[in-house]
Amino acid sequence: MHPMKHPDVPKALGAALKAAQLIKQRRVELNRDSLRVELKSSNVDPVTVVDKESERLIADLLRAGEAEVAILGEEGQAGGACQGGRRWVVDPIDGTVNFLYDSHAYAVSIALEVEGRVELGVVVDVPAGTVFVAALGEGAWRMREGQWERLKCSQPASLPESLVATGFSYSAERRKGAGTTGGRPSRAGTRHPAIWLRSFGFVPRSGGKCGCLL
Repeated sequence: MHPMKHPDVPKALGAALKAAQLIKQRRVELNRDSLRVELKSSNVDPVTVVDKESERLIADLLRAGEAEVAILGEEGQAGGACQGGRRWVVDPIDGTVNFLYDSHAYAVSIALEVEGRVELGVVVDVPAGTVFVAALGEGAWRMREGQWERLKCSQPASLPESLVATGFSYSAERRKGAGTTGGRPSRAGTRHPAIWLRSFGFVPRSGGKCGCLL
């Protein structure tokens, strides 16, 4: 049983877990050559049939038992009225490139936005089976092997001693500034140990696995 009090955690968590199960099953069934791939914002921003299947499943589960549910999905899911200013935000496979190459860094990400403020987030690391949940005022939690634990940020002594996590935009214009801080070239990539992460790289930061997220 999860430790959170937010009433929408069970629905979000259930949808994310079922989507993760679908993705894992489909990854076994399909090889990279057989996956139908389309491109979105650039030729390095793909979407697969599994992204779309996962998003449809999540949308159906979030809408179950509700008259009107607003959903903003990365792969096109949209619709429903915002009841009480509520909207679900969904990334059905956060890390599609990694999924495509069967590299172990992709997840299901679901958030609940209320009146423009994010109140709840659920991330399921599909290959590892690790679950992360955070809710406004309740902190962030991780579940591994059936055990829940509260997360906290690490306390590095200084930036040079930190493991730096970063990511790069699919937009070439945005990538131009990715290696700079305050308009000057950043030394993070040359002086500090670094790992590259997708959007759910915020999870290792909150779990103390890296010292800095750029």
